[in-house]
Amino acid sequence: MSIPNASMEIDPRSTRGQLLDLLREGHALTQTEITHHLPIDSRRHARRLLNELQAAGVAVQERRRGRQKEYYLSLSQLAVQDLPVSLTERQALALVVAAEAGRAALAATPLSEPLDQGFGRLLDLLDRGSGTYELNRLREQWHFGTEPAASTFRDEVFDTLVEALNRNRPVRIEYASAHASDAPPRRTVSPLIMAAPGGSWRCVAYCHYREALRDFTLSRIGEIELCTTEVAADPPVDFDPDLYFRERFGALGGETEVVRILVEAEASRYFREKDYHPTQVIEEERDTGQLVVSFEVAGLEGMKAWIRSWGDRVTVRAPDHLARELAEEAQRVADRYSG
Repeated sequence: MSIPNASMEIDPRSTRGQLLDLLREGHALTQTEITHHLPIDSRRHARRLLNELQAAGVAVQERRRGRQKEYYLSLSQLAVQDLPVSLTERQALALVVAAEAGRAALAATPLSEPLDQGFGRLLDLLDRGSGTYELNRLREQWHFGTEPAASTFRDEVFDTLVEALNRNRPVRIEYASAHASDAPPRRTVSPLIMAAPGGSWRCVAYCHYREALRDFTLSRIGEIELCTTEVAADPPVDFDPDLYFRERFGALGGETEVVRILVEAEASRYFREKDYHPTQVIEEERDTGQLVVSFEVAGLEGMKAWIRSWGDRVTVRAPDHLARELAEEAQRVADRYSG
């Protein structure tokens, strides 16, 4: 991606050009740090170079880092240097398919437009170089689901979390929990993974208050601030993102619980043929053909939806509060249709 056209006139060999390169590479620098990176000997000189960049059309941003200010470029101005690359026909086709798969996933994020623009430029080059595939035409012949509705979170939230991941920094957030919680509304978290299971964007992070991993839904994050002087907490040594999401039934967080269900005879074969969850265990096979099946899950919202999908073919036996919640929901539905 490019920065404003006026900045292209800057001589890359000049100290001003060298500073621009540092900022475009993603560095956030104080005036003192600029004097260490460049052949200049004063903060006054660093300030003058920053002013010259701004006058040339470069939107240099600034923020506090302790008692000093640091200067940086927004994500939209950072640049990836042009590098020659050679691809096989299959690799080029794989990139086309991957870009189409990513369109729906990123539609609600600030990366949607850059994906279209950046891939459009890349596709023009790939299409001219391909002797086997008509890539521009093939691009229109892949479909990966309906695009989600417009995002319900602010671009600032998404961009700040990406910057925190990139710079290995924690963030301070104001968070509105979906359920009653004793956690303070403002807390510090160290982002680990960005994900959108079920179309809902969230960040898996180490919560410094809970001293444990938690999911934070982006739409519930209010104020957010990058902690520029701190290093993010390390993930637990046994943290496996693939396993983490496979074991959650689309959960939004919560403690691990054992769920037991009674499966009626007409549905029992499905549970013998397929594991619906990595922790699924058939604990009992009854003479009636019924099964008692257990799972260990973190968070019950996704589990509740999955149980509802089975209708009267499964019954929750534990935990009691899950059975009670489902019974109350069923009663409310029955009451609504009773007339």
